[in-house]
Amino acid sequence: MNETKLTMGSLFDGIGGFLYCGALYGIEPKWASEIVDSAVRVTKRHFPNMKHLGDITKINGAEIDPVDTITAGFPCFPAGTMVLTDKGYVPIENVEVGTMVLTHKGRWRKVIETMVKTSETYKLKGNITIETTAEHPVYGGDIKQSFATLPNGKRSSEKLLVKNIDWISAKHMQEKHWATPNVVEQLPIPEANKESNAQKDMPKMD
Repeated sequence: MNETKLTMGSLFDGIGGFLYCGALYGIEPKWASEIVDSAVRVTKRHFPNMKHLGDITKINGAEIDPVDTITAGFPCFPAGTMVLTDKGYVPIENVEVGTMVLTHKGRWRKVIETMVKTSETYKLKGNITIETTAEHPVYGGDIKQSFATLPNGKRSSEKLLVKNIDWISAKHMQEKHWATPNVVEQLPIPEANKESNAQKDMPKMD
């Protein structure tokens, strides 16, 4: 029995984060669109057989290979975002080439390149505050409470929740509601990899 492999394309690809995650689960990256040369060099190293389409404004969708999944990235870390390094937490803008950072696999790895992009950011304030770029999608919308009308024409005592929920860019979230979890699980900080004597000890956390 021949299994058909799922395929993926990535817009605003950055360094191929979505592609990397997909590849871990057997999804084949077919093409990516990115204009930052240093980012493209990273994905070329990880996916040497993938097509690079360049500027998204110059892509004709009818001329590229069809894929099962299309992802799209956006600037992830505004200035001030704290990153865990071998010297403790530092702001993302202070992370330099050579800095040792703790990866999602619990391993210390040296930063080999950094990139900076200037973008307008928005602060969404509510029960929490999120700072993000203007086009960052947020799951939210307009929520109003109303009463149902009974068959006899009278108003029910039971309230209905009328929603207009969709993915909305951050810059259009003024006066709207957003979806936040009721319960957040505590995320454990992984232990540093002790297999190598070259690994630094885990920073002390309070």
